Amino acid sequence: MNVCVRTVSRIWNLAKEQLDLGQEVNVSSKKKVNVGRKRKELDLARTATIPLNRRRTIRSLARCLGVPRSTLHDRFQLKELKRITNTVKPFLKPANKIARLKFCISMMDEHSISTPYPSFKSMNNMVHIDEKWYDTTRVKNTYYVLPGEPKPERTVLNTNSIGKVMFLTAVAKPRYNDEGQLTFDGKIGT
Repeated sequence: MNVCVRTVSRIWNLAKEQLDLGQEVNVSSKKKVNVGRKRKELDLARTATIPLNRRRTIRSLARCLGVPRSTLHDRFQLKELKRITNTVKPFLKPANKIARLKFCISMMDEHSISTPYPSFKSMNNMVHIDEKWYDTTRVKNTYYVLPGEPKPERTVLNTNSIGKVMFLTAVAKPRYNDEGQLTFDGKIGT
């Protein structure tokens, strides 16, 4: 039972004493259930009324609710609050949806469309190309420097027009030979 011998002996002796006195045997734990400092009353339902831009950090939400940040952090640890990430998604007009659907249909194998299990083309002759833009520097950076070391000096003509770099990458489907060895990894170039 993963307890020491003294604990079992103490419980056994307690049960024998109660039997000798003619009492009902009760060896349940005598630990109090609700011990320690009680939690502060906090109406978390008010969180839904606070605008989303005021709920981005625990600090700003605590300020809006009028409670200490540590109290709100404790409630987050107790899973009474939840942190989520939200990304902006493109708005698709009906014409965009139709164009996407037409592209998906064009990738279907014409010979398998009339069968019960249609399949897609093998895409062995397809090359995918995409580009990604990066800023050459960020407006605000954090650095760790030694005491006495000069601060790095970073300058641009205008913080609203920081230089950009574009990567253009082309990839295709990897190819394997009959023994299962990779003959082409699919990376054409960047």
